[in-house]
Amino acid sequence: MLSGNPREAPRWIVVNQSLSPAFATMIERLARTFGPAELWTGTPHRVDEEWVRTRVLTAYDRTSLSTRARTWATFAAEAGGLLMGVSGRPFVLAVTNPPFLPNVVWSAARVRRLGYAILVWDLYPEHVVRMGVSSDDSVGVRGWRAWNGRVYRDAGAVISLGPRMAAAVEAQGGSMRRPCEVIPNWADPALRPLPKVDNPFAHEHGFVDRTVVMYSGNLGGSHALEPMLQAAAVCSARDDVVFVVVGDGLGLEAVRRRANELGVPPRVLRFLPRQEWSALPLSLSCADVAVVAQSPGTEHLSVPSKTYSALAVGSAIAAITGADSDLAELVLRHRCGFVARSAESFTTELLARLDEPESLRRERAAAVAASREYGVDVIHERWVEVLSRAMGRSE
Repeated sequence: MLSGNPREAPRWIVVNQSLSPAFATMIERLARTFGPAELWTGTPHRVDEEWVRTRVLTAYDRTSLSTRARTWATFAAEAGGLLMGVSGRPFVLAVTNPPFLPNVVWSAARVRRLGYAILVWDLYPEHVVRMGVSSDDSVGVRGWRAWNGRVYRDAGAVISLGPRMAAAVEAQGGSMRRPCEVIPNWADPALRPLPKVDNPFAHEHGFVDRTVVMYSGNLGGSHALEPMLQAAAVCSARDDVVFVVVGDGLGLEAVRRRANELGVPPRVLRFLPRQEWSALPLSLSCADVAVVAQSPGTEHLSVPSKTYSALAVGSAIAAITGADSDLAELVLRHRCGFVARSAESFTTELLARLDEPESLRRERAAAVAASREYGVDVIHERWVEVLSRAMGRSE
């Protein structure tokens, strides 16, 4: 293992276009173990510059499919060019953000003889297929999968977020030299339970005396909020519950239209804009029930990071997912919420908790207890273990 000295040149580089403050903080902690790092990103956050130097590249723009593609491609090209010109032979940790970034890193690493690891946040091109952008047997998809197999085989480590996701990565990677590692995301230490009576965000929006069922995050093509919307329609006459959608994305207008079709009144279903990172500790902690949704067919392609934020603030999790997903396994194992794929089962499960508040309180307490399994210290040690092996293989 390398020992850190903040005066040394960066020994490793992390490439990730869109990241949270918690991710940046984890890189800083790891730099104190492995040595100074550079973080190449489009979303800079405050870090100790003695340990992590941030290089700001093109930011991700999610406003349309064309801006997504353009900013993804620009960031990947920038990162690839920088890797070709980087001095020395630093180790590289590349995240699937943008989706084809690992392929770009693999290409540069072969030329420059660099060691690297891949963090698979979302499994591509499977997501592209499930979104209907391309067919499963298209030349592009088959070529991307084959290329991924080479990327995975040459990596010092390939890391995913859950065991079922790891199995999907290994199936795509074919004859990988070593098993896919599993490192869950971690609960942001800035997030913690906060009673609504002490929460100014709850007072501002009238949430203090109501049970809040909240979806917070990007509204993209891979999300499936139909069960939540139908449950809101069933609860239209109730005054004790409010459904809240916080965020933006390509799917926002479709969610609004569907809510109108179902006749859900604004009193019961509220739409709020995407919140700044600094506001999340207040907005997320308003949720008695946090909705985490995965579209059919995407259950093994990712584990939504909002899961761990919900645990940290003590929200019970309403998981719209398949019964055999990593998300479902987490919720059922910790007894911190419920799993429902259909609108009928989602509504039934939610109504049971609205009518029996004590059961909801138990699940919220279980969420706080579960968050300790995904605390920064625990996940940091797992990262140290995996990166130590991966960096050792590159020397």
